[in-house]
Amino acid sequence: MGTIHYLFNRLHILIRLIIVVLLLVFVFGCLIHLIEPGTFHTIGEGVWWAIQTMATVGYGDIVPTSTFGRAVAFFAILLGGGFVAYYFTSMASYMIRTQTSLTLGTEAYKGDGHIILIGYNERSKKIIHSLEAYPHIPIVLVDATLKEHPLPHSDLFFIRGDSTREEIWIQANVTKSRLVVITADPSKTEKDSDMTVITSLLAVKGVYQSAYCISEILTPSHVQNALRAGASAIIKTNDLVGMAFIDVITNQIEVP
Repeated sequence: MGTIHYLFNRLHILIRLIIVVLLLVFVFGCLIHLIEPGTFHTIGEGVWWAIQTMATVGYGDIVPTSTFGRAVAFFAILLGGGFVAYYFTSMASYMIRTQTSLTLGTEAYKGDGHIILIGYNERSKKIIHSLEAYPHIPIVLVDATLKEHPLPHSDLFFIRGDSTREEIWIQANVTKSRLVVITADPSKTEKDSDMTVITSLLAVKGVYQSAYCISEILTPSHVQNALRAGASAIIKTNDLVGMAFIDVITNQIEVP
């Protein structure tokens, strides 16, 4: 009995309420059938009456006529109505809390096969937009600077937190992820941004050693450090931009 009570208490509050309400519906349905078998010919009819009574719908298509039957109805309204009302109140409260948690980025991600994207900037916006062509791949955005979800009407899952902390990677369910993309922080100096990327790499590898991490590094001197920290692939943004400038300048010089 103690084990059943322990397992019951471990269930979510909404699940427990549903179990209690269904149990009450069945008990009152059986009871009214036993008391007034002439009015409630089957347990099914008794259960249907109990649902109407406890939900305070009261269609009146079938009602008890005896004193004992009305006494049962009284307790059904008193107990069942209270539990049903509490259930709907709890459900509404839970939905509001969940939506608030999703908006503020405090909810843990429970899916799998997702891409974890670190940092909300122009590059990550481009990545998010490009990955819209792959709707079957979920995206989890982790950012410490945003106050709330940047794209609340999208399928993007937002977590507000510092990627250098291991608990954030646990919240992002990194062990079930497809890959990790760590972008540079444009609000920091190149050196500080690279150090944050490397520290984030160490944090994620501390949680999930096999994580495939694509890291953006700005300075050549930190490329080796990022590789040592566990980077699977490195994007050298400044090298790419520099080459783009050289191509444009070279083309302009060669124009007669």
